Amino acid sequence: MAGILPMHDFLQSTLNAQYGFQEPAIRLLKTEHSRRVYRVSTAEQEDMVVREYRTDRLPDHAESQIATLLYLEEVGFAAPRIIRNRSGATSTLTASGILVALSFMEGPCLGFDLPSMESLGEVLGRLHALHVTAGSGNGLRVPRSTFSPEFRVPPALQRLESFANRVPAAWRKAYDGFKDTLEKSTALESLPLTLVHSDPFPENAIRRLDGTVVLLDWDDAGLGQAAIDLGHALATSEADQNYAETLRPSRERILAIMKGYVRHRTLSAAEQAALSLAIAYTPAEYGANHMAAVMAGSGKPDHWQWWWTRVMAASETARVALSCL
Repeated sequence: MAGILPMHDFLQSTLNAQYGFQEPAIRLLKTEHSRRVYRVSTAEQEDMVVREYRTDRLPDHAESQIATLLYLEEVGFAAPRIIRNRSGATSTLTASGILVALSFMEGPCLGFDLPSMESLGEVLGRLHALHVTAGSGNGLRVPRSTFSPEFRVPPALQRLESFANRVPAAWRKAYDGFKDTLEKSTALESLPLTLVHSDPFPENAIRRLDGTVVLLDWDDAGLGQAAIDLGHALATSEADQNYAETLRPSRERILAIMKGYVRHRTLSAAEQAALSLAIAYTPAEYGANHMAAVMAGSGKPDHWQWWWTRVMAASETARVALSCL
């Protein structure tokens, strides 16, 4: 298998013993903080994705991801499936951390063309239309999404506060804008809860051979505010564009997302009233964290600047989105 490297012996033996993979080989897909993601291949079995959390306990967002994916399997919603080990557990402790195995989903990522935008909106609308509450789903408990404001706003504000007296004058407007948006975002916690993905944009969705669109990368999934999830998709509909002060929302892309979404779910009056803030929430949280990283000596200014353009465009984005309701 060209380009696939042998696994470390201890990981290879764990996959063999716990999942029955004979002589598995891997391709490293992603390394983030304390997590690595691999594609695991053998000659006899279908490929799978293995997430290796290099910690001594499973992070809350991983627990939420597992519970969400198990629920989606129960109701027949197309998504990666959790692969249990031979003892029936959904995760496996190793010498270096904890493994979570999922089915590998084959297919090209969605693009930023209008049909792809519509497909993204449609799969998100179907997800949000599922009726689930905490503790439902044949006794399966679906926890709160760790992307909700109650979890994300306090640490983001703390990071901003850490350099409040050192903000460059040219950054002050964006700094104050991020802070103000985050403080207001706690009001979003009262909006209707549904199953949410937390990072719905084209590179986290594939189209399978049968045409089914499947969302990937369910970290931070769980019960959350549907308006924030939809707002994320709308705010990142120009994610293929580099930073520019003149970067404006694409009316056509926004309407395509909404066209797909409203086929399956209608926004409540409260969600419509709060949509501008829901759109601004993710850019403000990401932007604040990127700005803090730059102040700490890492990261690039154009990262937070890109997210600042999305905060400033939130009201316009919401007006366009609501025009199709």
